[in-house]
Amino acid sequence: MDRTLTIDSDTCDQPTIGGNSSICHREGILRFLCFNPKTPEQSQFQVLEPDVVSGPRPDIEWEAVPEAQSYTIYVVGSDIEWQRATETATTSLAYPADESPLTIGTAYEIIITAVVDEQITASASTVVNVRDTAARRVTLQLAARMNGAQ
Repeated sequence: MDRTLTIDSDTCDQPTIGGNSSICHREGILRFLCFNPKTPEQSQFQVLEPDVVSGPRPDIEWEAVPEAQSYTIYVVGSDIEWQRATETATTSLAYPADESPLTIGTAYEIIITAVVDEQITASASTVVNVRDTAARRVTLQLAARMNGAQ
């Protein structure tokens, strides 16, 4: 399920990258995530996604994006909506204790964005279904070419 939207860069709150593409989030969490890959310098993250998450508080892991200075992780569902920012050296996030746990039997979208020079340069998302209360890990593999790098 791809909820990524291509929109006109004039509607984004975030400045465009090279004037040709944009990723933004407006009016709350990622209901309005937009990624417009018009230039060859960018690509979306490649996501390795389990379709099932075991347990209501999964760890979230991802592969580092070259030159990324931080990441933002979003979890969006019918009953939960939260986000967390991390430092660049961090490529994992334990489910925050101060957030409501995921509900068994419910699907959630997990979205990660990478930031370089205060610009979101890549984005990945996956939808996971929560099945039981045992194990706990979601792994996302991120791959992006940054600003013309091969």
